[in-house]
Amino acid sequence: MLAALDPPPTSATDRGGPAGLPHPPVVAHASVTPTAAQIDRVTSLAAELLRDHPQLALERAYEACRVRTITPGPALHLDDLSEIGIVGQRPDARFLQERARLRAGDGDFVAASFVSEPAYARYCRDRLALGDPTWLLPAAATDDARLAAACWWDRPVRAALLAAARVGALRWIHPHYGGRAVWDLAMLLHRRGGVALGVIAPPPGLTEWVNDKVSFAETVTRLLGPGATPRIEETTSVAWLSRRIRDLAERTEWIVIKVPDSAGAYGTVVLDTRRYRGRDLGAIRADVLPIVTEALGGADLPRLLIRGWETAVVASPSAQLWIPPPADGPPVVEGVFLQTLAGHAAKFEGARPGRLPASVESAFVEDSWLLGLLFQQLGYVGRCSFDAIVTVVGGHPRLVFVECNGRWGGTSGPMSLLNRLFGDWARRPFAVRTCWAPGLTDCRFRDVLAHLGDELFDARTGRGSLILLGPGRTRLTGKLNVIALAETPEDADRYLREDVTPRLRRFAAHD
Repeated sequence: MLAALDPPPTSATDRGGPAGLPHPPVVAHASVTPTAAQIDRVTSLAAELLRDHPQLALERAYEACRVRTITPGPALHLDDLSEIGIVGQRPDARFLQERARLRAGDGDFVAASFVSEPAYARYCRDRLALGDPTWLLPAAATDDARLAAACWWDRPVRAALLAAARVGALRWIHPHYGGRAVWDLAMLLHRRGGVALGVIAPPPGLTEWVNDKVSFAETVTRLLGPGATPRIEETTSVAWLSRRIRDLAERTEWIVIKVPDSAGAYGTVVLDTRRYRGRDLGAIRADVLPIVTEALGGADLPRLLIRGWETAVVASPSAQLWIPPPADGPPVVEGVFLQTLAGHAAKFEGARPGRLPASVESAFVEDSWLLGLLFQQLGYVGRCSFDAIVTVVGGHPRLVFVECNGRWGGTSGPMSLLNRLFGDWARRPFAVRTCWAPGLTDCRFRDVLAHLGDELFDARTGRGSLILLGPGRTRLTGKLNVIALAETPEDADRYLREDVTPRLRRFAAHD
C-alpha cells in the first residue's frame, strides 16, 4: 500500500551546498514489506543473471570508482546522452544537458557542450535558490553529444577536474546515464590524478541491459511471471519484420515497432494494420522500409522490437525509484506519477502525481520495489523508474510493465527539484508539461521571464506558481518544459494546458 511518510524539513543542504549530498533529497512515499519468499526469489534471480550475463557486473577497470556508500561531497553533474539509442543523434540532444543543473548546487560542477543562457544561470541561482555551481564547457573533438569524452580531451577542463579531485573539491560523478563514456572518464581521472571519484550510476553493462526494452521484458517475466509485460519479439531482418507485420495484422488493429534501447518515443513507429491485411510480403516490405528508415533518421536497420499496440489504455503510470548502494538501505519508491503521452507513438509530454485503483497501485508499487531490489543486487545505483500501462480486460484493470528508464528523466528531474525546493514534492501539488509555442524559437529566455513576471515561483518568498526548466532547446524547437503549482495536480495540468501554453503562444507571436 502507498503510505505517505513525514517529510523531512527543508534545509540549506537540501538545496545543494558544499556539505550536501551529491544528489537531490530522496523522500519515500511508499512502504513495501516483502515476504521471505520474494526476497529469496530476487536473490536467486540476481545470481542467475550475473552468472548467465557476466557483462552486467562492474568491470575490474572501474572497480575503484564503485560507490559503496554515498556521503556528502561535491559532484560533477553531466548529462551525456550519446549512448542512448537514437536520442544522441537528435539535433536537440545536447540541449538536454542543461537538465543536470537541477541536481547541482554550491561547490558542484556542471558540464555542458554549449553555453547556457546567462539568464537561466541567474534564474536557477537567484530565483530558485539552487546555489552557484561551476560550469564547465569542454570543446568537443567531433560530436558535442559526447560530453564525457570531451571533459577528458579538453585540457583546461581535465586540469580543472584533476585539481579539484586532488584537494577534495570533487568526490563524485553523477551522470544522467551510466554509459561507458562516463565510467571511462572516472577511470582516466583516477589513473591520472590518483583519486577515485565515485560514479553514482549503474555499471555500463547493467545500464544497457535495464534500458533495453527486450532484456527488461525478459527480466520482468523471470521475476514476476508471464503476463507482467506485453509479448514482444525482436529482429534485425526486414524480411522477418514484414512477415510478423502480415501475421499480426490479422489479429490486432495497431502494431508498434521500436528501437529497443532508445528513449522518449524516438525510433518508434506505429502502424495501422488495415493497410497490410491481405497484401503480399513484397508489398509490405516496400511500404514499411522507408517508414522505418525515416524514423531511424536514415541510420542502418538496428535491432527492432515489434508487438501489438494497446489503444484502450486508461492510464500510463510511472513509478519513481531511488536505488542506493546496499549499505545505504533498500530501494526507495518516491511516488507514482501519471504520464501525459501524445500521438500514436506515445511521446512523453508531461506528468503529474496520480492515483490508480488501490489494488492496482499496491501491486505496481510492490512489483516496482522488487525490481529495484533485483537491480540493486545486480550493482545498480542511482535514479530509476518503471513505466507501465493500464488497460481494462473483462471489466477489470490490468497493469503491465512496458519499459525501464535506468537514468534521470522527464518526471524524476522535476520531482527531485521540488524535493530540493520544498523538502518533499508532495507539499506542493504540481504537474510538468512541455509547452509548445513555435514563436519561442525567436525569443530570449530573459524576455520569457519578464513576460511571466510574478507568476514565476520565487524560493526567497515562496510565492509564484510556475517554474521553467532548461530553455536551451527552446530556441531550436519552440518547446519549453514548465512546472505548475496549484491546489491539485489536475488543476496544475489544466493551468499549463489551458492558460500557460496559449499565453506563451500569444507572447511569442507578438514578441
